[in-house]
Amino acid sequence: MADAETSGAVSADATPSPPGMLFALRFDLRNPALAGTTMADRYAAALDIAEWAFTLLFTVEYVLRMVTVRRPLQYARSFFGVVDVLAILPS
Repeated sequence: MADAETSGAVSADATPSPPGMLFALRFDLRNPALAGTTMADRYAAALDIAEWAFTLLFTVEYVLRMVTVRRPLQYARSFFGVVDVLAILPS
């Protein structure tokens, strides 16, 4: 009769590891240059560029809207005008 350890059967108390952890471990082992770096380290420059690109896009949209609307001051005081300004200001 085969023993549970030699037959390849998994015991009831064994906890399987999440597939994501296995992938992350393999990814870091396959690429030693990325081992020990965080996601923020890897993507900081790309996220900074994306942030400024979206800020520029929202700013251009706001300026164009203020130029084309009939009553710019009324739009700026409206709910959507305030939301537009609040989307631009934090950057």
